[in-house]
Amino acid sequence: MRSKIYKLIIFSTTFIFFSQHINAFEIVGKALKCDAKKFPTRGYPFFFYFEDKNKFHSYYVLDKEIRYHDFNYSEISANIYDLSHIGFININELILTHSKYNTKCPCTFLDTNKEISLKLQSYINNEK
Repeated sequence: MRSKIYKLIIFSTTFIFFSQHINAFEIVGKALKCDAKKFPTRGYPFFFYFEDKNKFHSYYVLDKEIRYHDFNYSEISANIYDLSHIGFININELILTHSKYNTKCPCTFLDTNKEISLKLQSYINNEK
């Protein structure tokens, strides 16, 4: 009897561990900042928020206001996503391959999507 209980505990623990590990790179609900130094006319990083499993926001500044476009995205292979009109993102390596000139931009996850507004507002306030 004890053997069955131990096996059940080990199976349950293993299942929970692997199910958490598989979803570790789930992109839904994540905010991302990608370096844009290779695009000097832009002047600030790329910011994305992945709202659901098909739609993301791409943030930009226009007339000192923070705005975003809604775009679709799809997973084309394990942890590589096609960001329509922008390029591809490899979540394992945190690299955005921008469609313009096939430029690679390093990325980092942000703690919350509210950080996007804070960082862009800082850019607006420091703009000359």
